Amino acid sequence: MVFIIVSVFLALLFRYLEEYWDKRIITKMAQNGKIALMNIKNGKRLMAMRDTSFKSYWIYELEGTMYDAEHKAIEKTFQEKMNREINEIPSGSVYVTYDELKPAQIFIIPNILIGGLPNLQNIVQGYEKDSKISVKYLDAHYNKGMVLKTFRETMEDYKKEQSKNKAEK
Repeated sequence: MVFIIVSVFLALLFRYLEEYWDKRIITKMAQNGKIALMNIKNGKRLMAMRDTSFKSYWIYELEGTMYDAEHKAIEKTFQEKMNREINEIPSGSVYVTYDELKPAQIFIIPNILIGGLPNLQNIVQGYEKDSKISVKYLDAHYNKGMVLKTFRETMEDYKKEQSKNKAEK
């Protein structure tokens, strides 16, 4: 009986950590201003993955130029858990977590988090004002994994959804 209770508890704990651990790290690093701008050049699928609730994801390897706090360009490659429906990674700019003490701990930060933290305003404006850095933002958000789209694609999806909703009414 104790074995069953411990097993269920550990399974639930593992499921909770699997769902929220990376999001907590991303939020904490963003709140502390540990972010960098990443111009993604390309990405390729590495492998398919499932979590404990059988959600499917793609692990992508993304390559690009990252600009640290001093706006120094660094060529970086990192992996990200992406939505299963993502077929191609667009090139463009996103914000990522970056700490010089943990250079391998890089995650894409969703746009809503960047916009929701006022302490990041000066950092973001610094990147946007730097004439040496080309910024072409991508829409980055969670939907059963990270989703990266151009804003044009996002607006086309939104218009399709709106016309679908009007047709149903």
